[in-house]
Amino acid sequence: DFNRTKFVWSINDNSTCSNGGQCVSDQNRVVSNRKFSCLCPNKFSGDQCEESDNQLNISFESNIIQSQQYVFIHFHEVRGRTKVDEEIMRSNTFRTLSMDTKSLLIHHSQPFVLVFLELFPKKTYYLMLINYDRDDDTSLSINKTIASSDRCPNITELFNRAFIQWHIIRKIKYYHLLCQNSNLSCFHDEIHLCLCYDFHGKRLANCL
Repeated sequence: DFNRTKFVWSINDNSTCSNGGQCVSDQNRVVSNRKFSCLCPNKFSGDQCEESDNQLNISFESNIIQSQQYVFIHFHEVRGRTKVDEEIMRSNTFRTLSMDTKSLLIHHSQPFVLVFLELFPKKTYYLMLINYDRDDDTSLSINKTIASSDRCPNITELFNRAFIQWHIIRKIKYYHLLCQNSNLSCFHDEIHLCLCYDFHGKRLANCL
């Protein structure tokens, strides 16, 4: 009977966990084969709190967060221990904004290749970081001021009304023209966030 199962946990004060982590031992070993787990303090992660989290210090150009109430920080993470089994996963974290907000400090344990912000209620997007040349063994400490030039405009600002009414599959075939005919770094439609990039001398769009 699961309801009658008795779990016995104890807190150890030994040095099993690094960086001030707290060791919790499971005397019944019913959760896993591990004899202990580490409760890691902020800024650290890993089985024994041995890894430093990535740190993002985000500040905002004046008027960017005016009338905005919330921000979602979207991460495209790299999962997998080797290049063979790695895959890209999405995750996000949420913060409340106020008129007094000057900056945000975000800690994130997983390696990532892309970070962008989504501000509400105006639902505007800003590209923060592209990190395709990442080093899995090194945590990042990034300071970034979000400027108006980082904004990813909606395609309604870039194409005419007739084009906007086309089906998404038809529209997306022409998105590369936006990258070739402007200095855009990103833009979005009702479904995709698209990045402009250089490929063999051409500017193309990669839509996520």
